[in-house]
Amino acid sequence: MHEFKENIDAKWRTSKTLETPDETLVIGTYEIWNPKHGNAMVDKGNQMIVWKRCSDNEWRIHRYMWVSSLPRKSS
Repeated sequence: MHEFKENIDAKWRTSKTLETPDETLVIGTYEIWNPKHGNAMVDKGNQMIVWKRCSDNEWRIHRYMWVSSLPRKSS
């Protein structure tokens, strides 16, 4: 997992959405760049977000998962 100590640029793209009255599943991709280092790619991969409607009728993130597509950096 990356620890970000600087500002980053990120883009999330939705490829599929499945909805019920009280839950929404969003599947897509993400990309993260570091503009202070020549817009170098920091990470990219797939993501999944589950939104749930709460008792106050507001939507909140219930689950969030991401998986990097980049190879793991050796220590």
